[in-house]
Amino acid sequence: MPVYRYTLTMLSPIHIGSGSEITPYEYIIREDPSTISNYSLIAIDINRLLSHLEESSRKTFSNFFEHDLLLPALHRRLQGFFKMHLQEGDIRWSAEASTQLVQLYKENLNQSSQHQRQFIINPMIRTGLDCKPFIPGSSIKGAIRTAVLQQVYDNSSLTAREKTKRIASRSNDKRANVKAEASILGYTYIRKDGNRSQEALEIRADPFRSIRLSDAPLTPSHATHIQQVQILQRQDNSSSPPASQIGILMFYEVTRSWVENYPTAVTATGTLTVDTKLATHPTNRTKRWHFNHCISRLITAE
Repeated sequence: MPVYRYTLTMLSPIHIGSGSEITPYEYIIREDPSTISNYSLIAIDINRLLSHLEESSRKTFSNFFEHDLLLPALHRRLQGFFKMHLQEGDIRWSAEASTQLVQLYKENLNQSSQHQRQFIINPMIRTGLDCKPFIPGSSIKGAIRTAVLQQVYDNSSLTAREKTKRIASRSNDKRANVKAEASILGYTYIRKDGNRSQEALEIRADPFRSIRLSDAPLTPSHATHIQQVQILQRQDNSSSPPASQIGILMFYEVTRSWVENYPTAVTATGTLTVDTKLATHPTNRTKRWHFNHCISRLITAE
């Protein structure tokens, strides 16, 4: 099977999360002269930190949550506690904290009243052992699939394109898009039910079964940073600004990229494997299998 090595260069910020979040109870922001902003966010392994503390210190930590403290006051106490007791072995991972995040966080610590800023961070997906950010192979495969679908569609006949449009436009069919993809890539067949015939899809003949992509670790070490993400809402009133920010402040760990003029190229490197035998190995057409090979068509790296 052909194996290719690929390298992705981040042209714009990318966030691929794991679905997890971390709160100010699980991180500290501290000075770091090795970063552009001079600050890093340090994610803490709370269980590991507490395991090496004396009983009195663990009690102090627990007491923070037993009192009805306003959020800024609680955050201030936690930051002070972490600065006093944090050891290198307690660090899960770190990422540069953007200047905007640092400024907003400092302002929040100085608040004397309850504040709505929760400062919840949405981190990148990371490896299990060394907590390094990476681009999942499944995400890259999805992007390649989209590009191949578009190319095959553009190169198909007018009749085939019109057929795909009809399938995709079926508003009452929840699987319309799935069926449209199957039509483009050719893993559909005619299923007969008595006197009726209808088009069905055979997911096992999907040509992307032959494509495997490894996860791609990000480089260099400071490949990501924590940045505020704004959700904008278009205004219907023509006299108002074109968009306004809505919702609470949201912070995401995103890749550094070319568009922000980052001085070092941020890349992700992995491997792509193509199982060409699936598209060339002959099969017998039966009532249960309607294709000449194991998949509907050959897809190559070229």
